[in-house]
Amino acid sequence: MVTFKSLLAVLGLLLIGVHSGNASTVEDQMRDLQLRLEQMFEEQGAQIKQLTVEMNQLRQTVERLSGIVQNVDHSMKIVENNHDIVMRNLTHVTDQSNEIMVNQQFCANHDRLRDLYFELLPRCEDPTVPPVTTQQPPTPPVDPNVYQSCAAAPPISGVYNLVLRDNIVFQGYCEQNLVGGGWLVFQTRFDGSVDFNRSWTEYRDGFGDPSGEHWLGLKYLNQLTTLKSVHLLIDMEDYALNNEYAYYSGFVVGPEQSYYSINSVGNLHGNAGDSFSALSGESFATFDFSAPNNDWAECAKTWASGYWYFGCSSPAGLNNLNGIYGLDHGERGIWWGSFGSGGISFSPLKYVKMMIRYDKAPVK
Repeated sequence: MVTFKSLLAVLGLLLIGVHSGNASTVEDQMRDLQLRLEQMFEEQGAQIKQLTVEMNQLRQTVERLSGIVQNVDHSMKIVENNHDIVMRNLTHVTDQSNEIMVNQQFCANHDRLRDLYFELLPRCEDPTVPPVTTQQPPTPPVDPNVYQSCAAAPPISGVYNLVLRDNIVFQGYCEQNLVGGGWLVFQTRFDGSVDFNRSWTEYRDGFGDPSGEHWLGLKYLNQLTTLKSVHLLIDMEDYALNNEYAYYSGFVVGPEQSYYSINSVGNLHGNAGDSFSALSGESFATFDFSAPNNDWAECAKTWASGYWYFGCSSPAGLNNLNGIYGLDHGERGIWWGSFGSGGISFSPLKYVKMMIRYDKAPVK
């Protein structure tokens, strides 16, 4: 770039030439000066143009950086807002989790109190008052027709109107899928919704909903098993989803005068082992009533269930299918002594269904 000092240096050289008296060279020097000045002005113009271009580029870069900064600032505000939303949601989830834990603890305490109640009940001096349970009214059958037996009912499992030999109509659940169908279910356990530590009157008349957990009633079992020859099927499953069954070719329950004793049990088929035949000849008992010639009411208190009992101290060859539902109840829970064929087992059962059917070809 041409500077003021450069111009002064050139002019100084010209003045020296003039004072030296060489006129011919002055003109040449003036032309040379003019050429140099023109060259310097051209160079200065090119440099100015280059600086202008660079300045414009710098301005554009600054503008782009300003836009990027604005975008980053906007993104940061969005991130801050999202962080606030996430923190609020996390707080809400934490509150809900705490509430769920409180509810679970409440349920666990409720179950422990219920179990403790049933453990203390047999020790009461006069446990004539049955446990208080919340029971829904029975579910009416969809089919309004009345059938002589489950074998005559439609081939779809469900609740149907059935008739006894004295023309009394009752509702029963017909199992039409297992072992050829035609089975009348008189006991079901699968979720613990119904308490089975009941009084003599309740076991005689029945309780629960035929479509869910229930006990049909000893008075019905007496009429149904003495009217014709019936078979007994007991289907079971444990908490590891192992399924076994016991099928007996005969089953007779006596009248109330015999305390609904089991008059006979037929031959065994199935893979669950025999934990029922030993009960043949034994009477039914509940915590508030038993035959006067035995103390089976004490057994009912010990095992927390109404049932046919062989003895209170030795469970060998027996079962407790009307026991307390669920885990960690030991001998007071629901078990089948020979389940799994590994010796006497108190392993709790998750599902039990006891059924009868009028005589058909025996199961192999």
